[in-house]
Amino acid sequence: MVRRVAVLGILVATCVLVQATVFSSLRFGGIQPSLVLLAVVALALTDGPITGAVFGFAGGLASDLLGSTPVGLSAIVLSGLGYGLGSLKPYLVTPSPLVPMALTFAASLAGLLGFGFLAAMLNVPVPPAGFMLRAGLLGSAYNMLLTPFVFPLVRELSSRLRPQRIEGW
Repeated sequence: MVRRVAVLGILVATCVLVQATVFSSLRFGGIQPSLVLLAVVALALTDGPITGAVFGFAGGLASDLLGSTPVGLSAIVLSGLGYGLGSLKPYLVTPSPLVPMALTFAASLAGLLGFGFLAAMLNVPVPPAGFMLRAGLLGSAYNMLLTPFVFPLVRELSSRLRPQRIEGW
């Protein structure tokens, strides 16, 4: 179990570092993809709400510490998204790859709007609503297109590290 948490923690830390370095130059329309959000969505849909919330909080906090946003905003948003998406896990039985893509789109849009809402509540300067909506749609589409590359890797890693049940216990 400790090995699983350590490996998944390294995965989220790697996502944070790649997002802060490599993906910072991969902007499309002024928007960069959120690799941390993609990893949190994949972990939540694979492992459930607790794992989604814990790694969402850790990834969001690390992103906040490396970025220019107030510390804690991304952690709160990603933790909530991880828990909410993880709660949907029992209801998702289709093997279709379109479901994770659609959920990533919705989570990206909800995450950006939630971040903007929290920032406005805390009196942090927020861009105009029109820009936020455009950025939300463009960023959500960008994340959705990256889902087929990230989701299978995270799902496979998570399933390989899952503890095996012992018969009779």
